[in-house]
Amino acid sequence: MSNKEKIIITKIEEVSDDSALLEQADISVCLEETEENIARVPPMWRNDIGHGNCAMCGTKVFFRASAAPPNAKKLCYHCAMDEIGDSENPIFLTRKSGADQLREYLKKKDQN
Repeated sequence: MSNKEKIIITKIEEVSDDSALLEQADISVCLEETEENIARVPPMWRNDIGHGNCAMCGTKVFFRASAAPPNAKKLCYHCAMDEIGDSENPIFLTRKSGADQLREYLKKKDQN
């Protein structure tokens, strides 16, 4: 099975904004910078978008500037999946503050 065919099942661990784990992150998985993807960014994060290029293939990507791990290389989704494809148990992290913001946004959106 190739890395592209491998299905990675793991949980996303929520960590505090000052967690040392964020400093140790190797990869920041980013979305390809397309009009469609940027249009899907929740309103509370639209002024926090950082732009760059995938460190492996050069594809234009975007990310939450205040949330991206400081030392992690930014990879597009496809390169990130190739990169972690050989890992037995990759650990996915997200900032708890961002997860809480997203849960609140989705809750309000469902109520409307």
